[in-house]
Amino acid sequence: MPSAFLVMIDHAVILLLLPSSILLFGAGLLAVVPVDKLPVLHQRRPWVVAALLGATLILLAVNPNRSSGEWQLTPGTLLGSLTPSLAIRANGAGRWLGLALVLTSLSAVLGGIGRKSIPDSAGQSGDAADWSILLVLAAVCLLCLLPSNLYTLALIWTALDGVTGAAWLLTTRRQQGPLIHWGAGAAGTLALWCAALSMQAGLTSQSLPIPTVEPGWTGTALVLAGTLRLAPFPFHLGRPHLATDLFRNPALKTALQILPLSSGAWLLAQVPGTDFVPFFPQQFITTLLLTGLVGSGLLAWLPGEEIRAVRWVVRGQAAMTVLACIWAGPEAALAQGMVLVLAGGLILVSADSQETPPEQKVLAGMAIAALAGIPLTWGGIGRFALYQRWLASPWGLYLFLAAGAWLLLLGAAGRPLFRTSSPGVARQTRIVAGLTNALLVVGLLAAPGAAASAWAWLAIILPLAAGGILAKEARSLQPLQQQLENRLHPVLALHWLRRAAGRLAAAIGRAANAVHQTLEGEGAVLWLLVLLALAWLLLGSTSPG
Repeated sequence: MPSAFLVMIDHAVILLLLPSSILLFGAGLLAVVPVDKLPVLHQRRPWVVAALLGATLILLAVNPNRSSGEWQLTPGTLLGSLTPSLAIRANGAGRWLGLALVLTSLSAVLGGIGRKSIPDSAGQSGDAADWSILLVLAAVCLLCLLPSNLYTLALIWTALDGVTGAAWLLTTRRQQGPLIHWGAGAAGTLALWCAALSMQAGLTSQSLPIPTVEPGWTGTALVLAGTLRLAPFPFHLGRPHLATDLFRNPALKTALQILPLSSGAWLLAQVPGTDFVPFFPQQFITTLLLTGLVGSGLLAWLPGEEIRAVRWVVRGQAAMTVLACIWAGPEAALAQGMVLVLAGGLILVSADSQETPPEQKVLAGMAIAALAGIPLTWGGIGRFALYQRWLASPWGLYLFLAAGAWLLLLGAAGRPLFRTSSPGVARQTRIVAGLTNALLVVGLLAAPGAAASAWAWLAIILPLAAGGILAKEARSLQPLQQQLENRLHPVLALHWLRRAAGRLAAAIGRAANAVHQTLEGEGAVLWLLVLLALAWLLLGSTSPG
């Protein structure tokens, strides 16, 4: 009798799984080992987590991932025709995004070590859970960058949704509907499962990168899955802002906002681009995302907390990642995804910190320049490719809409750079955090891309310069911002849509409850007879003759 599974392990398997294995081992160690058995481990949790992330970063950096080794779990003959094999494989996009997400995690941890808001004393069991979940989240996100077929990716995305849901349930101070925050990612996973099962039913290859297939629903479902995972405006409704007071650990809050985005960017870097998304017109998707980009810019520029504005900047970059995928192809999507994870993580850490050393301002400014798309960065590669495609099409107006939105987004992202410098932390901590953030900036550097036209250059330089002026003059513009806040925020924030959806859900619930009460009450037999009579009439009317 054949075995249920056949496991084929190549020599590169250890190198593929070792980074995630180290993080999972560290998470288990922090969660299982009692405080009295190893007090040093619990007293220095942030440094232990930083050491584990540093070791993972070194492994990813020294492993060139040039081996074609693959780990494959193939079902036996009884299930082989129904269930595709589970397989992971080294790939260039996964390596780059893996480095980016580990660097961002390390920056979030080291950036928060000097804050008083992170409890760091023995006996804090909740704090141990926070650090364990952060490591598990990073490990699962690394695994999301390795699948070589859609079935494997869908399974790992399901595990990722479980980790994010557990993070909300276990680490928030107030239980404010974790399933709501879980919704966008779960919807993306559902779309991915639909695409995987559709390709499996049609006997179409599920291998990643996605081969060329017949246009239809499958390609649209894949792009929809990546878009829902990135959650740009207006898809953000299923993934609201993460309030600061919900979390005991700001590093985990930053990780929850950034790390899952790497898996969405990686998926978009696996699809062939525009010809793969024919279910909706390309112009419809672009108009929707650009409208959301402008809305994100306006919401980011309105008065409020700096951290809230920066979150809208991250959502704006998420929209650019999707646009790069459907217009310029997988290479541009990967470049924009790298900026999303690295620059987005750096500006989030900077805006969420009350202490702003001068070197941190310089590094955050370089991250903002990468978001603008200056050359010699990943942002320049992705942005020039996207803008050139727009200029070569009849839809050059898209370029001006994007440039106007980024003028506002960069103005909001630059506001923390002009607040009063306040070192506020120990010199040793400043050096460590500064070096880590410097690595993030180095990670943003890339070889120059193809030459761009003058219009593309203007669409990058002018928003960066004008955004800097807006950021510097933020205080003097507060009266105008306040007027726009009163008029625009209720509409742009889509609270009215959320309330309408809540009322609709409540009405459906009341109707279902009324039907339940009716069928369970004294007239249940009568209603059953009525339903049977209706069914008999319907079946009789559709029968032949």
